[in-house]
Amino acid sequence: MAPQIFPTTAENIISVIDAVLTLPSGCDLAYVTQFLDIPQDTAQNALLMAKELGLIQIDLATNMYLPLEPFAVYLVTGRDSQRAATLRISLEKYRPYQSFKTRLEVTGLASRAAEQVKAMYNLTPHRELIKDTLISLGTYTQSLVSEGAGIFKPAEFDYMHADCIAIVSEAAVSREQAEMVVRRRLTEEVAGWISYDEVISPLTTAYQKISQGNDCKAAVMFAGNAIESFLAQLGNHFNVNLAGINGINAKAERLGANIKTKQKNMLKYLGHIRNAADHGADAEIGATWDISDYTSIEYTHVAISTIKSITIAIISNRYIL
Repeated sequence: MAPQIFPTTAENIISVIDAVLTLPSGCDLAYVTQFLDIPQDTAQNALLMAKELGLIQIDLATNMYLPLEPFAVYLVTGRDSQRAATLRISLEKYRPYQSFKTRLEVTGLASRAAEQVKAMYNLTPHRELIKDTLISLGTYTQSLVSEGAGIFKPAEFDYMHADCIAIVSEAAVSREQAEMVVRRRLTEEVAGWISYDEVISPLTTAYQKISQGNDCKAAVMFAGNAIESFLAQLGNHFNVNLAGINGINAKAERLGANIKTKQKNMLKYLGHIRNAADHGADAEIGATWDISDYTSIEYTHVAISTIKSITIAIISNRYIL
């Protein structure tokens, strides 16, 4: 398939991947637009460019966006240097960018290089939009270096690429360490019973978010998604139909006596905090709720404790809060 380009920025690509990861089973354009509170065309261009870079995929039957792991996860959960390195590895494989760097070396002018790339790949956007997108990606990933006055040149790739691989490996190790902490908190008995993809993986992402301390809302979203997926797993276990039942509180109520009252009250706390982080303006206060770093930390730990409590009750008939 011929490559395409969609006008966007590196920051917007990372933001939409973050949104897609909050619903790993798939989300649509409307969800991403609402989640990030950005114009629809801005979200769509970033999503389509993320697909071009091999970071997400689109289910053509449903028009749902799905993350491609592990790079999508590293791009969202890593430190700034790890994000840049992860994105650079994907960027350097993108043919229009490869050609842009080559033509930039020849012409010395980004606009001229973009015009030539537009012709080479029969790209639709105006050359200036192509230039701005590739320069945003290149400078964010440190693949391009600014020399001032609108002049850019390619960075030394061989050395930097080796450095990128080392940094991405570091991101992988960081995630493994975060997962070890989550598993230790859950115990292997519990971790072996719950879904890895739908529960442990988003809990690990939430733990990485609180460890970084710079994205409190996202930590609540990922931990909340883990809880809702866990409740769906309970529905299957207890043969309770949860089809069409959305949200933590609604699922907990439908599960009825299968969950003990104290455990259900823990779930209500998790449900209400998740709603505050996710549902926009609260009619009662006429504004959105901010999520503090302390709340995001406590929320993630309470989510882990709640999953552990309910699972131990099921598999061992022991009741622990």
